[in-house]
Amino acid sequence: MVVIRRSVTAALSRHHSSPLALLLNSLLLLLLLSLPFSLSYPDGEATTTATTTTSSSSLPDQDDWINHSFLKQLELSGSVSSSVLTVQISPSSSSSSPTQDSFSPYYFTLPSTEAEAVSWAKAILKSSSQREVLQVESHGPLKQDASTHLFSVRIPKSSIPSASASSPLTLILETTLNHLSYPLPSTVKQNGEMFLQWTGDAAIRSPYRTEKGRVKVKCPHPKILSFHPDASQGATKSGSTITFGSYEDVAPYTPGSEVKTGSVHYQHVLPVISMVELDRLVEISHWGDNMATEDKIWLRNDGAKLKGHFSRIDHQMATFYSKANSHVLSTLAIHLPPGSKEAYFTDSIGNVSTSHFRPSPSAPYSLTVPSNLLPPSRVSVLEIQPRFPVLGGWNYTFTIGWNNRLGEGGWGKSLGSNEYLVAVPFLTPVTDVAMDQVRTKIVLPEGATDIQFEVPFEMDSISTETHTTYLDTKGRPSIVLSKSQCSEKHGSLIYVRYTLTPSAHLRKPIAITAISIGLLLSAALLLRFDVKIR
Repeated sequence: MVVIRRSVTAALSRHHSSPLALLLNSLLLLLLLSLPFSLSYPDGEATTTATTTTSSSSLPDQDDWINHSFLKQLELSGSVSSSVLTVQISPSSSSSSPTQDSFSPYYFTLPSTEAEAVSWAKAILKSSSQREVLQVESHGPLKQDASTHLFSVRIPKSSIPSASASSPLTLILETTLNHLSYPLPSTVKQNGEMFLQWTGDAAIRSPYRTEKGRVKVKCPHPKILSFHPDASQGATKSGSTITFGSYEDVAPYTPGSEVKTGSVHYQHVLPVISMVELDRLVEISHWGDNMATEDKIWLRNDGAKLKGHFSRIDHQMATFYSKANSHVLSTLAIHLPPGSKEAYFTDSIGNVSTSHFRPSPSAPYSLTVPSNLLPPSRVSVLEIQPRFPVLGGWNYTFTIGWNNRLGEGGWGKSLGSNEYLVAVPFLTPVTDVAMDQVRTKIVLPEGATDIQFEVPFEMDSISTETHTTYLDTKGRPSIVLSKSQCSEKHGSLIYVRYTLTPSAHLRKPIAITAISIGLLLSAALLLRFDVKIR
């Protein structure tokens, strides 16, 4: 959890000597809505805790650890695949790691094609008595071999057994990979089947000696056209899973070492969807007890492109007989948080009526569970149908939005002493949809100060700005967070804590009252003038 603090310096005084001064000041502020909002950042507080990443790195000492077993399980899909690497390790008797450090690093090596596709990673250390989550650090490509990237975790030495112990440690590396497969062939007919191709390591790539290991590749469909290495070279096929190996007594990887490359050509029956850009705006309102969310989405179909011309008749017939084409996107179900209401779906033309919204009651106890993992009865589902079927290579831009009750839904609560805490989802997770660029803007109530927030993972950039809309006097403080290469794993909550005094609560009613009085006085003065020509 990364904690970031911001202090907000008031641009205008909240105290006025008389009601007349308040009226004149409010009218003046209405004429100066573009007045910049001053934000001050104390030195040393505008930073985030991030994993160490270097442009190049070197391999560790190969005698530090021994891999007793090495099992890599790769689950392929459309635009988002996943990998689980399980290794049983123990320190080597000839280990040269320093004894004064309370942690001992363990390094992973991944091919560049896989390392550059990593959008999320988590390491789990399992021993006979505990289970601990470790932070994964990226060190970039090797100095001598740019085709290999280095990652590491820090294992507490208190958890490491002796070299002579009979029970080794179990280390699990879970990763989510974006755009790991590509359509082959790249074009298909409208009613044709779509196949994807994966290429990657079919053997063991580790900086330490491995006693035995295997690589498993699981496809989403049992129809597999081909795989390499094939059965004649030791690979086996069971249903939709291809197993490469077993390998025994594998030497440590060194720069220039040749790792056997494998490939799997498999069928995919669903569209390969990516969100090129997701621009989220979240507005917090205390007067309305509401959290309004709006997502502007640039959607792209990364499946095989259309070969030949498009036939509307064939498309309607396939829809009627429930034989949807795998490379054509007709509908998309988005799971919104529980308690979402008043959902809408628009594009550049206007409102899109070809959608269906199934609301669900609020469930404050399930806020931390991603909406795509909740049971259907506990999640609000927005089923959108674009104005036209989105074929491979086609794009579609649209906007969706909805509201949530702050108090009833558990999204916001008062901490006392004019302090408040709100929880905002960074994005709405959609299964098997890669998100290339996500930008989330959280707009707080006008007058909020002493702003602090916590982010669940490292961001590419974090900034603050002023968001000005109707009936604002000096604008609303807002937090802008950006991150690239996201997936459903990034649907976590951002916690924002701030102070909102009673005078700040009354800022907008006072402004509305001042406007109304000013308009009435202006109308009264204008009526006193006689503009008739005599």
